[in-house]
Amino acid sequence: MEEKELIDYVETGQPESVPNVAEEISRYQSIAHTQITKKKAISIRLLDTYKECASMKETMYLLSSKNNSDRLLDSIEEIKKV
Repeated sequence: MEEKELIDYVETGQPESVPNVAEEISRYQSIAHTQITKKKAISIRLLDTYKECASMKETMYLLSSKNNSDRLLDSIEEIKKV
């Protein structure tokens, strides 16, 4: 089920029956288990200059709160439109 279909399904509240319920439950349990146990990769990059370091610290600060993060990401989207 695609994300849009899932949202529509939840919002309309009109469930549709599936003939193989046990198989579907097993399939989704397997998908959930795979996602939960998936290893997360972290990229580390050494900064070349003090200026880069200061810039990175400022960006991290801006992303540290939801309001600042939202404003920063909105600004980035606006720049992309230009």
